[in-house]
Amino acid sequence: MELILPIAIFAFAIYILGSGRRAATWSAGSRSEWTLDSARSRRIGDPDLDDLKRAFGRFAEEREGRRLDRASYEGPRVAYFHGSTRAVLSLHVVPRDPGGDERFTQIVYAAPAGWRHRLEIGPLAPDEIVESSLAGMVRVATGDNDFDRRTRVLSSDLPLARTVLDESARRALSDLRDLLGNGHAHLSASSSRIFIRKRGVVRDAPDLALFARLCDSLHDRLLLAWERENGIEILDEAAAPAGETSKCLVCSHPIAPDEHVRCRRCRTPHHPDCWEFNGGCATFACGEKHSLKEVA
Repeated sequence: MELILPIAIFAFAIYILGSGRRAATWSAGSRSEWTLDSARSRRIGDPDLDDLKRAFGRFAEEREGRRLDRASYEGPRVAYFHGSTRAVLSLHVVPRDPGGDERFTQIVYAAPAGWRHRLEIGPLAPDEIVESSLAGMVRVATGDNDFDRRTRVLSSDLPLARTVLDESARRALSDLRDLLGNGHAHLSASSSRIFIRKRGVVRDAPDLALFARLCDSLHDRLLLAWERENGIEILDEAAAPAGETSKCLVCSHPIAPDEHVRCRRCRTPHHPDCWEFNGGCATFACGEKHSLKEVA
């Protein structure tokens, strides 16, 4: 009996030491693998990354947006407003084994409040777009034989998809496919976000501007279809009569045409001092804190 207690203590000590060694080995190995995978998924590996960032910076200036680079080796990102919709231009990297990573240029838009549809548009090749498992998704034919031969359209709402894919939208998708000459364009719309993705890196400033205009036109088509479905009619802002100036929402006094700033989001004019005093836009529910750089 006198030997049982020392033997038990010795065995327990050996067990604790062995467990600690195994835990340390596992922890070190896991940390090493995580760091490698994380770095691999975030690194762009572009030899012309500085030039690419300059092009994205020029795009940010043109769109009154902001570049959102997080690290020197990462691809550039630009946040901006298209109308009242928040959008982000970025590079999307997809790991491919074997063969290395595949890069895409994309714009992600915030989905309209209440958007409940799913729409996937991409090349017809089976490896280009993943079939959705969402119940009720159907294959859509637009009636444009050339477009339908090249494009797979999946939607949870057949009439909506056909409304969205009018002649102008089909032409915009065709122009996106022709950009960079690789025949690829992918649009995905869900309740969480809308994104339009192009295989390859669009690196020249004029091509980036063209890419964004085409994406914006497709986003606008989706938004118009959603507004019509919900009985919303968007009226153009009426021009003020000649000689009449708009009034500031903060002080209610007239604003001279050459003495105002506009909200970056809703374009409402304010006196510069009133904008600063209010801390941003005075339009109800807008909430924008940044004005356009140019005073018109």
